[in-house]
Parts: sequence; C-alpha cells; structure tokens
Amino acid sequence: MRPDESPKAGPKSELAREKSALRAKARHAMEAMPKEQSRAKAEALAERALSWPPMAMARRVMVYLSMAGEAGTGALIERLLEAGVEVAGPRVDWDARTITPAQITDAMTDVVQGNLGVPEPAPSAPGMALETIDVILVPALAFDLRGFRLGRGAGFYDRLLADPRRKGLALGFGLEAQLVPRVPTEPHDARLDAIATERRLQEFNGPRIASVLGRLREQGAG
Repeated sequence: MRPDESPKAGPKSELAREKSALRAKARHAMEAMPKEQSRAKAEALAERALSWPPMAMARRVMVYLSMAGEAGTGALIERLLEAGVEVAGPRVDWDARTITPAQITDAMTDVVQGNLGVPEPAPSAPGMALETIDVILVPALAFDLRGFRLGRGAGFYDRLLADPRRKGLALGFGLEAQLVPRVPTEPHDARLDAIATERRLQEFNGPRIASVLGRLREQGAG
C-alpha cells in the first residue's frame, strides 16, 4: 500500500466503482509485464524525462520511490545524482496524511522501508523545502492525455500538488501501459503540468512551464 492508497468505507458511488475497476485493471497491466521488459521501459522513460527542458535544467527534483506495479524510478534517481542534481524523496506523515520532501544522496543508504513497506527517505535524511523544488515526479496507477491521474485513493499527492508553497512542475511519470482514454475525476483532483512515458512527453500547462523555465534560466545565468 502506497501513501495515497486507502480503503473506502460505506457504499460506493458510481464514480468510486469506476475508479476501483480502473485501479484493478491498471495494477494487472503493470504486474503482468515481464520484469526485463519493465526495466527496459523504465530506462527509456528516464531518458525521455531527462530530455524535457525543465528536467534538464532542474537543480532540485522530487522523485517518488517506486514499488512493484509502478514505473521504476531507480535509473532516473541514479542519473540525476550523477548529474549533480539534488534529489528528494517523499517522507510520509500517516497521521497528517501528507508527504514532504527529504533529501536522498545515495539511493542504497538513504532509503528505508517505512510504514506498510512503503519506501521513503531515512529518518536521518534532511528535509528539503517544497518551494525550492523545480520538478516533482508524480506516480499513478493510470494517466490520461488531459493531464489527470488516478492514484490509490487517499489523495496524498493531490494535497502536495495543491500546496501553495509548490513552485515546481508536476510531471506524471509512467509507462504507455498506464495510459487510459479518460481518468474519472473529481473537483479536488490535481491536473499535471506534463506526462512522460517511454514513448512520449506531453505538456498540458504551457504558461506555467514557460514561467518555471524562465526562472531556471535566470538561476543558471546568475
């Protein structure tokens, strides 16, 4: 169970049933993929994401720590650290139902198995201010090409992306197998700025992306 996964009590609405069915279908598609194929696709996905100008120019990136059934982030974290980018992972506060960034300098030593087996930065890892992060990689069970995602139900990432301190871009990071024609949405569901798969990179929020790129260029020139 990821931090954005939560069982729902009581009778399900039609929308809840639709989301539940889509979650089950998406999980099956990812879990049925052979490991070697999944690894190769994740490496191609990392290459695609790193070619995106905001990622190529980013100084600080927050990356989800992948679990089974998700697009692997190990290759991307390694590439970012090699390039001198400061990397953060999500630290989970289960009581407050929030995630906050904490720095990772070595994926082998700075990541531990947290509550319910969810990987997260070690307790000793220093926090990183959300407002200083240039790009946030967002996981999902499914994405659509409108820029919406289907998480696991508890809204941890929706709350993170809605935080007024966030100044960086939200990049959905997944495989083509996770794309669906349409994700069922509710008013609180956050829209991504872009989505990367192993085959494409699609932007949805041109003005915000241009603004962040302008800031990164100014920082690079300063």
